[in-house]
Amino acid sequence: MNEEMITDEFPDTDSAICCRVCEQTMKLITPAHLLSHNMTMADYKKRYPHAPLVCKNNIKKLSQRALQQHSKRKQVLNESILQEIEKSPSIEKFEMPSTDLDKDFVKKVTVLKNESLRERYPSTPKDKIFIILCLEDIFGKEKVINNYFVEKMIVGQYLDYRLITDIAVPSLKLDFEFNNSFWHNRETSKPKFLRDRLLKHDGWTIIDIECRNPTPEDVKAKIIEMKLV
Repeated sequence: MNEEMITDEFPDTDSAICCRVCEQTMKLITPAHLLSHNMTMADYKKRYPHAPLVCKNNIKKLSQRALQQHSKRKQVLNESILQEIEKSPSIEKFEMPSTDLDKDFVKKVTVLKNESLRERYPSTPKDKIFIILCLEDIFGKEKVINNYFVEKMIVGQYLDYRLITDIAVPSLKLDFEFNNSFWHNRETSKPKFLRDRLLKHDGWTIIDIECRNPTPEDVKAKIIEMKLV
């Protein structure tokens, strides 16, 4: 008789299966149980390739539990994103010096409280919105672009490279990179040193902000340090 026994010869049910070695009934075959037979899971599968490892009821329960956990994680993530998009930014987080520029910035944030962030800045974190507003005040609203792609075409209209920035001012070729922020656009096609070399070669200025939680004040300090305005 073949060493692999016919599955139908064992009293498997929806709620329990039978171990093909010792004929003990259980809900699932575990590595710990097979150890008592000096077998691994791989040995068992090889010896009894058609034998079930988990009873049908357990498979249903595990599938339902996995779906519920996935749905719950998805719901929590969606709610978190919606809350970030829909809630109004708070201007109390940053201490603004008393300059005309900063007064205009505070005024803009106050106006923003009555606007829909979903339309103006879809899926953009609140901290990044503050920085975008600050840069708009410095360089002009129409000049600052969020998640801007820099593309270079060569002869024959072939694409030489296409690189994404965190925030850019294309007209001035300024690339603001927030390397340690959770919303930083990490370039996967090229390492940073090569990416920076390509952009600098084509006249771009790269402003690296290394703070983990960057604020408009960090950006302003870097702009002053690099004498960009």
